[in-house]
Amino acid sequence: MNTYTLTATLNRNTNRKTIHAADEAGAMFQAIFHIMDKAHKNKESAWAIGYIKLVDNQGNLVAEMDKK
Repeated sequence: MNTYTLTATLNRNTNRKTIHAADEAGAMFQAIFHIMDKAHKNKESAWAIGYIKLVDNQGNLVAEMDKK
């Protein structure tokens, strides 16, 4: 298992989630479900409208989504 960090940032507020997955694709699927769940619960949260990025345990960017 590899470790990835998912972060959502909005107005200097950062939320983090650690993801354990076999590979980047698995990490991205977990990240998508987490983001959608959190964004659905609070449409004004960093998960809904903030800058989101997924990085591996070396700090390499796997995926990102710009702020809305």
